[in-house]
Amino acid sequence: MGGSQSRVRHWHRLGHSAIPIRIALLTAIVIIFMSLRKTTTTYLEKVYYSATATDDNCSRLFQSGSLKWNLREGTSTWRPRDCELRYRSLNDSVKCMGTHGKSGKRRYIVFIGDSRVKQLRDGMVLALTGQDYDALADRTASVDPIFRQAHEAFQTSGSSLVAAGARLRFDQHEYLDDGDGGLTELIRNLTTADEVPSLVVLGVGAWQIRQCHRGRKPQNTCAQHYSQQFRKLLPLLQELAQTTDVLWLPQGALREHFLRDGNHVNAGFTNHNMIKYNNEVRRVLGSEQASTRKVVYWQSAWETSLMINDGLDGFHYGYNSKHVMTQMLMDWICHPYEGDPELNANRPNSNYCCMLNK
Repeated sequence: MGGSQSRVRHWHRLGHSAIPIRIALLTAIVIIFMSLRKTTTTYLEKVYYSATATDDNCSRLFQSGSLKWNLREGTSTWRPRDCELRYRSLNDSVKCMGTHGKSGKRRYIVFIGDSRVKQLRDGMVLALTGQDYDALADRTASVDPIFRQAHEAFQTSGSSLVAAGARLRFDQHEYLDDGDGGLTELIRNLTTADEVPSLVVLGVGAWQIRQCHRGRKPQNTCAQHYSQQFRKLLPLLQELAQTTDVLWLPQGALREHFLRDGNHVNAGFTNHNMIKYNNEVRRVLGSEQASTRKVVYWQSAWETSLMINDGLDGFHYGYNSKHVMTQMLMDWICHPYEGDPELNANRPNSNYCCMLNK
């Protein structure tokens, strides 16, 4: 995490003498990715765009982009349109949160959803402490026993951890509801709480896909019901967005060949279905009624999960895709203080998305 770029670990172990091997690997990756893109785009009847939280360049972090590969170093950098993501070291991330603390505005970040959303919370913990809880993304992940004992409680839903001055909270909700369930109540409570979050990352849908499959219902019918449920939740999200940045995390891309083992846990999990449900949210957010509000559809999270696609079990985020998404969040959180002389003594790359407004 301390490097300036997201490093693909397997390539990192290759020496400079292995450049031809890297080129061959990249060629294979490009061929596979282009094939996947061709397959994926057949699912999309129309691309739906939603309003972003601001009109500045920093909001490009959550829009479409691409990976720029460095063959010599075996690294990749996420590049939105006309700018690039800034990757922060542990020290840079801690300094950012410290700057927020000095201003009297401690960052309070809430993650809501299933285990993939929890991975992003764990990604923030890693970015701010160097402690890696996420064995779903990295089987070698280990945590200092003293740190684990001190913060064991934060692993449960609804609990919080303070890391580098930031308060991180995860609430487990795997389903949308019809306006009278636990998720609706949680959003309502966050809106009226004494301490309002500075950022909410919310993503729900995968388990509704599985429930639909198990119930032997048509996915189109279930997706329509999912859309209706999201419409009911949206007014509360819009109200929360008046004081809080609200990001909708789409369902991530799968490594389908890892899931085709007859395991009932993965029933219904296909990229086709993930895109189908994602498009329902995009339709609602792209509607005229929602277009002037600040609920942001995190398109670049979907694209990152599709392009890197490094999950160990086919469903959860892999180390590198999660790292890129975590850095997007860090860049967004830190950008109000990018001009702080203590934070940027040497004036970083002016092409960073969140520096172009300075």
